Amino acid sequence: MVSLLIELLVVFSIKPVAYAADDIRFNPSGSIEFSTTSTQASTSIRYKTVGFTIARNARCTSTNCAPQQGGPFGVVRITQYREVDNGDRTVTTYFRVPVNQVNDALEAAGLEKITNGGQIWLSSIFHVINGSRPNTDFVTLQSIKNAESWADPSKFRQYYDIPVKVNGFYPVTKIYRTSEGTEMYSAKVESDIEDVDKNWPVGKPVDTVMLDKTFPFQGDTYKLVKSYVQSKRKLNEQNF
Repeated sequence: MVSLLIELLVVFSIKPVAYAADDIRFNPSGSIEFSTTSTQASTSIRYKTVGFTIARNARCTSTNCAPQQGGPFGVVRITQYREVDNGDRTVTTYFRVPVNQVNDALEAAGLEKITNGGQIWLSSIFHVINGSRPNTDFVTLQSIKNAESWADPSKFRQYYDIPVKVNGFYPVTKIYRTSEGTEMYSAKVESDIEDVDKNWPVGKPVDTVMLDKTFPFQGDTYKLVKSYVQSKRKLNEQNF
């Protein structure tokens, strides 16, 4: 006997978007990359972005931005991997978020069923370096404004409710296994989109999978008895 496993790996990607001084984008592997160019600090107290909240709707009002209010949200943490001194008293810093963290955050925000073209909202999480509260997450706009005596606290608004359009694609794999779990066959199920490695757009049904009723393997012929769809991220969930 043979069973069929169609594995789905949802990898969200986002069209590059520039918002004020920041550039938030997804690279082909599905991880978030983020860069910011800022003036070199003239004092020892300064702020840095340590992560983002992700939500399906904007969270700012006329007086404050509170990303953790107004519905479910996800959180990602960023890791600095590069910094460039531009020679004009500005520094460009580059950050990255692994794809697994991205997918977990989107799911926490209730966005696991988002389709291509859907919009999400990112807001920065800050730490203050050499301030009075080290290693404290400043999530709301008012909290980071009030954290220290900044020269221009109005600049922080640009880091909240950053709108981003989802433009995601994911690979699909068709696998034949015996009832004992031995893999007999594995192949990519290709979409008709040429410019994204023939992966499938987020939200588009995978409707071109053809199943063999019988399959030859190591001198025997196996009969198809069941099939199911399984997420590559959640191997314990099977949809027969």
